[in-house]
Amino acid sequence: MVASYARSQYQEMQVQTSPERLVIMLYDGAIFALERAMGAMRQGDMKLQAASIGKAQDIICHLSGTLNMSAGPIAYDLEKIYRGCLTGLLKAHAYDDISGVEEVARVLANLHEGWVEAERKLAIERAEIGTLAGANM
Repeated sequence: MVASYARSQYQEMQVQTSPERLVIMLYDGAIFALERAMGAMRQGDMKLQAASIGKAQDIICHLSGTLNMSAGPIAYDLEKIYRGCLTGLLKAHAYDDISGVEEVARVLANLHEGWVEAERKLAIERAEIGTLAGANM
């Protein structure tokens, strides 16, 4: 019973989640993974460090792979940023350099902030369009 309820809640959330919210959630996941990686680096836990950096890399690869390049220069800029993040994480992991992981986390946090703001503006626009559509009925 609990499993079926959880599944239905998950499916409902999938339907209700906007594309921009999904991107924000991916950034949340990558940043969380990098925070875990930094903690692991401080504690000398190489296994957790590798797994956490790998998780962040997977998320960044997904973000890069789902870019809509027809969106113009912003997509190309994001691709360059993602490529730089991946390179930075490879180097940071290879040299056990926590500052490299911190830098990638900062970059992703800035992108996260931008997406949160974009989501907020889109929500306002959608509400205004909804209000206008309701008034015209």
